[in-house]
Amino acid sequence: MVILDLINALRNIIDEKLNHYSLSQGRETRLVLYYDQGVLYNTPYNDFLKHETFVDVARTAAQLVREVLARRSSPFTKIYLLKALWPKPQAFEIWPTLTACG
Repeated sequence: MVILDLINALRNIIDEKLNHYSLSQGRETRLVLYYDQGVLYNTPYNDFLKHETFVDVARTAAQLVREVLARRSSPFTKIYLLKALWPKPQAFEIWPTLTACG
């Protein structure tokens, strides 16, 4: 099912990156999660209920990050989700808040 692939791909990316890095004392550290391959291999991400657009994917990614970080502290000041595919790249801050990037 496409939606499970989408969520599993997001969860794998988030778990891998958050487990890879440790706290950096006194530094502001940001993480950019590139979701290009996830978009390519799991499109359409449209399940007609929750994931009609990339902002819906970002919303799910933000929830997954919150779930992971509820169990531990974050080494990152901010976390972003990026879809850098032509012709319309999109980016969202997904932690600590969900915000579209300019």
